[in-house]
Amino acid sequence: MIYNDANFMGFPWETIIKDFRKKLGEEACDKVEDYADCFIKFLKNKKEFYDKNAEELYVQHKVYGYFLSMKEIILDTLDYHLEDEHNF
Repeated sequence: MIYNDANFMGFPWETIIKDFRKKLGEEACDKVEDYADCFIKFLKNKKEFYDKNAEELYVQHKVYGYFLSMKEIILDTLDYHLEDEHNF
């Protein structure tokens, strides 16, 4: 659920889960799967998660982060190979 990122669309999971628990209130589900279904429905109905501008900014931020990570990997690989050539 988190996979290297403790938020969803820029919102902290901790806050999202607290909001879900408030909405759920005293309602109880029979199975864990039912809680999962309720949680997914809750996420789908939260309009602030799906604001078009917020989505675009989120995607831009994520893509930028991936490119920075790739840049670091490339630079590290180049440094490794350049150092290896100098050792011969």
